[in-house]
Amino acid sequence: MRRLIAVYIDMILVQVFLDAYITILDLTTVPIVVSVSIMGLFVLYNYIVDVKFNGLSIGKKIVGVRSVVPENRRKLYNRVHGILRYLFFAIGPITLIYYLITKRVPYDRWFDTKIQKRKVEYDI
Repeated sequence: MRRLIAVYIDMILVQVFLDAYITILDLTTVPIVVSVSIMGLFVLYNYIVDVKFNGLSIGKKIVGVRSVVPENRRKLYNRVHGILRYLFFAIGPITLIYYLITKRVPYDRWFDTKIQKRKVEYDI
């Protein structure tokens, strides 16, 4: 359940950045720009988190979990994780049912991802 909470935290953070971006550039009247921006920013956020922070997103750090992907699959995972995460979030009810039954999202099995609980540390 922690991982699901982490995804929602990450989505909220992306939405806050996106809202600021749309407001600053006054793009509220162009719906296609908003839709593409949501997906693009979410994919970019996940790519940066996967490459620079070894998969430890802000949401995962807050709830105390970490995704561990085998080294031989890491490069491909870094490239497609944001897209897969967005797609599976878009079909939320199906993914949620799958997650509640298996405690994993479908692409975890494809990449042999392990989820580790970690001590929550806050740098204040």
